[in-house]
Amino acid sequence: MYPVPDGDAIGPIPAIKAYAMSGILENKLFLIESTIDPSGMGRYLAYPPGMPLFFGSLMSIYSAKSYQDVIILLSLARCASTFIFAKVVILMIRRRSYQPNLLGTLLVLLLIASNGFFLFASNGRSEILSILIVSIALLATLSIKPQLQRHGCIQICVALLFPVSIANGLIGACLYCIYLVFDLDKMHKRILFFFVLLLVSVIIFVCSYVLVGIPVRDGLGGIMLHAKAAVAGYRLELSFEQSLNFYKTWIIFGFLAFIQLSLYIVGFLRNKTKLWPDKLVLLLTFSTFIFLAYYFGGRFASQHYNLYAFLPIYQLFALEFAINPSNKKFGLPRKLWLTILLLASFIALLQPLQIIFLYPYYQVSGSTYTNMKSKYETIDTGGCHVVYTVGVAMLDSNQVGSLYEPDDLSGIVPTERMKREAYKDTCVVAFVQEVNSYARTPRDMQLIADFNDRSRYTNILKSLRLLKSPKGYSFSVYRGKVKLPS
Repeated sequence: MYPVPDGDAIGPIPAIKAYAMSGILENKLFLIESTIDPSGMGRYLAYPPGMPLFFGSLMSIYSAKSYQDVIILLSLARCASTFIFAKVVILMIRRRSYQPNLLGTLLVLLLIASNGFFLFASNGRSEILSILIVSIALLATLSIKPQLQRHGCIQICVALLFPVSIANGLIGACLYCIYLVFDLDKMHKRILFFFVLLLVSVIIFVCSYVLVGIPVRDGLGGIMLHAKAAVAGYRLELSFEQSLNFYKTWIIFGFLAFIQLSLYIVGFLRNKTKLWPDKLVLLLTFSTFIFLAYYFGGRFASQHYNLYAFLPIYQLFALEFAINPSNKKFGLPRKLWLTILLLASFIALLQPLQIIFLYPYYQVSGSTYTNMKSKYETIDTGGCHVVYTVGVAMLDSNQVGSLYEPDDLSGIVPTERMKREAYKDTCVVAFVQEVNSYARTPRDMQLIADFNDRSRYTNILKSLRLLKSPKGYSFSVYRGKVKLPS
């Protein structure tokens, strides 16, 4: 259970666990889930059901029902995608007959490491599964020679993205259309393959909802409500520095990949043997890709996660740009581009290295999952409603509470669950992590228990700005009343 689940983990991880235990796609912890479900029943409709369906089904097969089991499965998915990406990199190097020197070998190692550590399993995002699917599609592209088999495998992979994330599916479909222009010479073949992709995608998407017992109409309604709520919550006033902080772990990969893809497209457009309809289709699909990338990941820096799934493609194109001997590299030596890519890999590894560096602190602070779970279970809530920050929520195996969200004045924002269970005033017990971006002391509430760590390293690490996000499960407990809107 390290790193401590935080942020978006409150959505998919409890939903996976609930589906594994009951076969019902729900999330009792999510702050806004009841407002996202058009029926008000608290079903998990913020995203398509692909991720909870896949991992929850695997858990039920092996009778796994704990949060730890969820994290293990997500970790295995990240390991699998990393191994596949390593194979893809090897195939690319062989295809370009590149013989890495010391600098090149170091680059390849760091590139694969940055891919593997990019998204920890405890983050819980749907892109964990999307990255695995994209990696498989890349492997099929480079390793399967028969055209029909290759495209069949890619089409299935792209279609599987839609039940995981519609944004990922749309961008993946657009990238596949670009690939069709380069790989197939006949227009009728491209049209046929595209409609096969469309048909397979619709079938798989509908089947995912059928399997979890939710009408597609309700699912799409929930996704639309979640999209509106998310857009309303995006921080539009972010400075350039704050915005760059969201993208820093992969923006250089994306930039180099965009250059390489643009070089391929320019070369295609300049080729006199290519017909103008082919060139027009390529321009339209490439323009659509740029629009989708902007719409889902560029409009607001805080929604950049929609582009996470395609990190293997960014990295592969960036590597292609660095080692492809046919590129002129804008008159700059290859070593310079290799060094830039090496720097990008190092930057991507900084945050994971920080988390790894803090693991000994996690152990000595006493804030481990096992220790804090036993303390959590000693608290008598006295029949009050329970709210907690994300990490503490993972201590509650029964999901009896809901997510703690402070308002601008450090009061508690009443959740839909609280509104359903009370009328005017409700007693609330708040479990608040000591180190958390949302962990502000709730106003006008009495402290009834303090399980914050007493490590002598805590204040030092805070002063060094290394504990902005939770590195342990330590928490304080407060009791008070919250007035609900009439």
